[in-house]
Amino acid sequence: MGYGASDRLLGKILFWGPIYLFPFALLVFAFSSCDIRKRSEKRACRNGDVKACLALGAYYEDKAPGLIGFLMSYNQDAMTYLDYGCKAKSVEACEQMYNVFAHGADQAKNGRVPLNDTADELIWGCSAGHDSLCEDLFDMSDHYGDWVERRAATAFEKACDAGNAMACFRLARMHQNNRAGLKNFVDDVIPLLDKACTANLYDSCKAAQIYRNRKAQLEVKAGSAADEGSGATR
Repeated sequence: MGYGASDRLLGKILFWGPIYLFPFALLVFAFSSCDIRKRSEKRACRNGDVKACLALGAYYEDKAPGLIGFLMSYNQDAMTYLDYGCKAKSVEACEQMYNVFAHGADQAKNGRVPLNDTADELIWGCSAGHDSLCEDLFDMSDHYGDWVERRAATAFEKACDAGNAMACFRLARMHQNNRAGLKNFVDDVIPLLDKACTANLYDSCKAAQIYRNRKAQLEVKAGSAADEGSGATR
């Protein structure tokens, strides 16, 4: 009995298929074996071991560059384990997580860690008085929508009330740029700049004086308008 075309095709597939697939399978095994070797660290990280989370974050961040790193979504893996560390209240893990989010591959911004989780963890850190996380939060609020801005403003206000001069300065900047629904009213901004001025932050002292001059001008203008109104009724 002769072989048909379909039989010959099947024979080629059975012969050549394993040859072509073997290198690919070997590659997958090599990468999956890396994950197998990290299984205990992953378990420890999920259970709150911050050191394990930081190590995993650094491990996957180092492997992320290049085509293989992109295909294997290593930036997402870094974000995932650093997020565990950040939730365990590690400032270092939060800082590293945001660095991967902001400066890693774009896939990190659309990965397994929800955007609102990233924002909320930075808000926690800023509200707790960690200035580096206030800085990250300010940067995030500048790029990711009004809802982040409003929550950031609340965090800056809380940190400012607790004595964080940099948070006061950043909240004043949000007023000046009319972000988070803030209206840049002089009476709201002057106290913030005064607190920032006590720490001699940037141009806060000069800016506070500019706002005071503006307030004086508004008061003179309001007084003049009142006098004109009184004269008109006599």
